[in-house]
Amino acid sequence: MRALVVEDDPAWQEILTEILTDLALHVDVAVDLDGAKSAIATTPHRIAVVDLSLRAEDEGNREGIDVLTALAQADARCTPILLTGYATVEIAVAVLKEHGAFTCLRKEAFRRSEFREIVRQILAQTQPDDPLVSLTAREREVAMLLVRGLTNKGIAHEMVISENTVKRYLKSIFEKLGVDSRAAAVAKVMEHR
Repeated sequence: MRALVVEDDPAWQEILTEILTDLALHVDVAVDLDGAKSAIATTPHRIAVVDLSLRAEDEGNREGIDVLTALAQADARCTPILLTGYATVEIAVAVLKEHGAFTCLRKEAFRRSEFREIVRQILAQTQPDDPLVSLTAREREVAMLLVRGLTNKGIAHEMVISENTVKRYLKSIFEKLGVDSRAAAVAKVMEHR
C-alpha cells in the first residue's frame, strides 16, 4: 500500500515518511500542489497526509484544500489527514465535512504515537467495493465519455489525446472493471455511478 505526503517542509517530510514507512507503507512525497496532482493522477494511495499551507512564506496559503479536492475527485479510496500549523476551527470543520478528511492535526500538538494510531485506524477500515474507485482520474474521464457513446476517435478528440492512448486507457479500464467489452464497461459504470 502507498501513502502520499504533501508537505513543503523537509523536516516534516522526514518525520511523516519515517512513521508511515514503519507502518509498512510505501511513501510518495510531493512538495507543492502540482507535485501532489501529478502523484494523485499516476498512483493510487491509501492515505494522504496533506499540509494546509504549501508555502512556508505565506501563512494564508491554503493549497492543501486544493489537494484534498483533487484527491476526492481522482482517488476516492485515499483517506486524507490534514496537518497544519495554521488551523482554525472553521478550517478543521470544513476539511472534515466538505473534503472527507479523517482528521485535522495541528503541528504544534503533533504526537507520533497519536499519528501512528490514526494511521492504523485508517488501514483497518474496509475499502468500498466500488470498482470505479480503482480508476485513475483520466480513466474515469474516458469511462464517462464511453457512457456518452463516444467512439475511440471521439474520445481522443474530446480529451486531446491519440486514439492509441484511448485504446490503452480502455484496456486498463476493462482490466480494472473485470470486463471484456465496451458494453460491459458501460453497464458496470452505470451500475456504480
